[in-house]
Formats: sequence, C-alpha cells, structure tokens
Amino acid sequence: MIRTEFKVPTPIFDDETPPGSAAADTPVDILIVEDNINDVELTTHALKHLEITNRIKAVGDRAEALDFIFCQGDYRNRDPNTVSRS
Repeated sequence: MIRTEFKVPTPIFDDETPPGSAAADTPVDILIVEDNINDVELTTHALKHLEITNRIKAVGDRAEALDFIFCQGDYRNRDPNTVSRS
C-alpha cells in the first residue's frame, strides 16, 4: 500500500507515518490513485518540474482512495474539512 503525501517540493508524510497521525491530517489538494510507486514518483516529479505547489497525497488503490475521501477505514479519524475545496 502506497502512502506518500507531501507539499511539493517539501515532504510532510512518508510510508512510516500512520494514516491517523497529525501528518496524515494535513490538507490535500491533489489525490493520486496509483499502485505503481514508479508512476507516483514520475507524476510528482513532473508536478515539481512544473512548479506545482499543491499538497499531494498518493494512495495505492481505489478502495484506499474511497476510504480517504469518505474518512473510513484507516482514515476514519481524518477530518474531511482538511481537504482543500478550492
């Protein structure tokens, strides 16, 4: 399961931070759903190259994405208001 979250270009969340932690509750602007870590890295590299500074979270599959969006499963303690609505 991929759990990579960061504000480009500064990392704020890595694989060792559990979903319910304070770092996991950091607001997110872009949610990447991708099971291939190489594709996640390629996408985030391209966003950095384009100087996109949105906060990004990557998850490994659609079930985890739905859990994240609807604050269920590992993300049941996440405040849905921390997701940017702009």
